[in-house]
Amino acid sequence: MERTAWRVLWTCLALGTAGWLGCADDGQWILVPPDGWEAGTDDGGAGEAVDDGAADADEASPGDVTSDDAGAEEVDAVCGTGDFAYANTQEVYTAPLGARYMYIKAWGAGANGESLGCSFPSDGGLGGYTEAVYELLTAPPPLIVIVGGPGSAGAAGTMQFGWGSDGGGGLSGVFVGPDVITPTDRAKALVIAGGGGGAWPGCNPGGTGNHDDAGGEDTMLGGLGRSGDIGVNGGGGGCNGGTGGARGQVGKGGTGFVDEDRAGMRLVRHRILASEPGAGAVPNNDDPDYPAGVGICEAPGHVAIHFTCEEPPLI
Repeated sequence: MERTAWRVLWTCLALGTAGWLGCADDGQWILVPPDGWEAGTDDGGAGEAVDDGAADADEASPGDVTSDDAGAEEVDAVCGTGDFAYANTQEVYTAPLGARYMYIKAWGAGANGESLGCSFPSDGGLGGYTEAVYELLTAPPPLIVIVGGPGSAGAAGTMQFGWGSDGGGGLSGVFVGPDVITPTDRAKALVIAGGGGGAWPGCNPGGTGNHDDAGGEDTMLGGLGRSGDIGVNGGGGGCNGGTGGARGQVGKGGTGFVDEDRAGMRLVRHRILASEPGAGAVPNNDDPDYPAGVGICEAPGHVAIHFTCEEPPLI
């Protein structure tokens, strides 16, 4: 494959810092917005849906992408982009051979946006946005990509893809594979963007993913709404799923997360963003990797993974 040369321009401005203390509940992070990419993409990785809940051992073997540091310097490295829309399935993705940096962008799914007597379209909780850049010190294992499904004000007790409950939206994120990810597998997460929380009738917008008020559950699964059989105000999926609301209360969004200490990778920069309830648009919705025409409640999640062979300036 012809090598696609990418140059990556970065403007580095540290807006705030804090160490990781588990899942992100207070929203304090290193905030460094990237300038973006200069050239077109070449999808040098391999993406595949997990079949029947399990990855194929032959196609998702770490041996398929293994190379030592010296080899990564010498090979004609193939860099590219994996772009993932909502597909209601976990997908296996392997890094291009020789790639040195991985840039993950994830948007959580929005919550129920059906008309609940409100004059604005954003009554459902909005998904959060999380990104991270890693230097690949060794060839990474196969990755599992999860793109959250939008919440729905349907029957009570339902779960959306990405572990949003009732009206809550599912999380989006990238995990270490190749095994299928369960709601208790937070230790395998590299990046998580929380889904939005379900609304309550009467113009009460649901909680947003990655927000300071997000979370409350012990796993990545959002809590069910505690309002009888209405089934609209469940929590969003997240590093900690959002709690479901009682009658008259909204569901909370799920929390975001970035792994700062993953073996074989060095975290270069990251940020976790959230919209305010009722804001009307997900954070960073003008990003070139985010699908045009979406970004309000009921929007599915999205994930993009960029690989580059050149090291961005460090902060």
